Amino acid sequence: MVTTRAKPKIDKELARELMLTGSNDGQLYKQQIQPIIRNLALKKVKGTYSAPLANKLWIYLVETVAKKYRKDFGLGRVDLGTKKYAAALFMREWSEELAETVKALKAVKAEKEAAKKKTVRKTKK
Repeated sequence: MVTTRAKPKIDKELARELMLTGSNDGQLYKQQIQPIIRNLALKKVKGTYSAPLANKLWIYLVETVAKKYRKDFGLGRVDLGTKKYAAALFMREWSEELAETVKALKAVKAEKEAAKKKTVRKTKK
């Protein structure tokens, strides 16, 4: 007998509310969103980026936001499907800043490599 797993319920409205709440919280931005973006940007530059693992980072953020939201507004438990959906919304919301950070890190890396080549040439003479 083959059993199928029931798809988790997704409360899209709650997921959007969690994303908006988290995105507009300055403390969360500094403590979690910026480090997540920097971490993912470094991984993209190195070539070790993994979308499923990136989604996991965003889920940690969603859990923090849900905890804060629960404290402020009396929210019940958030199911996994809603957390994953909210994480995807966060990913989409911050993708532009992530791309800009990757671009900046690549520029810094290129500058360092260029400076390194110049010092190598000077020492060979």
